[in-house]
Amino acid sequence: MRIPNNKSRQSKRFINRRRRTVVVVVILVLVSIGSWTWTISRLTDLAFLTIRNIEITADPDISIVIDQTVKRSLEGQYLGLFSRSNTLIYPRLSLIDEIKSADPRIESVLIKRKGLNALAVFVTEKIPAAIVCAGLPDEINTQFIISKYLGSCYWADKNGFVYEKTSSKYGTKYNKYFIPDLDVLVGDSIQAMFATSTDEFLLLQSFYDEIRENNIDVQAILMKENREYELYILNPDHGAVSDDKSMAVVYFNTSHSLPKQASNLISFWNSMTADARARGETVSFEHIDIRYGSNVSYKRN
Repeated sequence: MRIPNNKSRQSKRFINRRRRTVVVVVILVLVSIGSWTWTISRLTDLAFLTIRNIEITADPDISIVIDQTVKRSLEGQYLGLFSRSNTLIYPRLSLIDEIKSADPRIESVLIKRKGLNALAVFVTEKIPAAIVCAGLPDEINTQFIISKYLGSCYWADKNGFVYEKTSSKYGTKYNKYFIPDLDVLVGDSIQAMFATSTDEFLLLQSFYDEIRENNIDVQAILMKENREYELYILNPDHGAVSDDKSMAVVYFNTSHSLPKQASNLISFWNSMTADARARGETVSFEHIDIRYGSNVSYKRN
């Protein structure tokens, strides 16, 4: 005679009851999540939590594009549920990135809430550190930078980032570079780019400044291929010679120590100038080559 297994029946009933309980709990959780999601979604659309005003502190030239960028970024919803213009959950970090991408002149962006319905946007523009010109300095005279190449010269920041066309009054305090194949313009707009790698640009800036600080009148640097460069400087006695002999070309590169090449040029320049002065002669070089150590080679006019 077979005895019924009561424990087995009880175990099955318990399992079925537990399954039903789990299903009910899951349904209740989903309903709760859905209710809270719907409630929060509606709350994010409330007018008193919506960003309606944008205050921009920036140059008027770029304020319009910043305003358009901010308004565009605050449109729509996250996942089709939560308003992007809600003052508590607006996309601050992505908004900063979008503003920076809106104009190459922008260096940094700070965004703060101003009350519940406004954003204050503070924009800092890049500071010019150098002038970069497209083309070759094929007319060597004391005014070639200002006269011929003004229309194809651009500002570069401290990292060598080319971002804006220069104005007609940029003065003489900025270091100037020529890049033969520089192609910045796309139609009437500037396609921002680096003149060279940042590390290379910093080396060149330091070299340029050191030469100028030692009373050598630097006009520009021509960037060539394979880290080769030409430095254009005024001859010591440029006022006593014709325009076509007033400029000297110095050949250098960054494959070898640039501080050492600068030191060699300065020593050579001072020595040759002092000797010429002692003999009452005029100093005028066609070119000087400082790429091969302290044995500087040169050709005089």
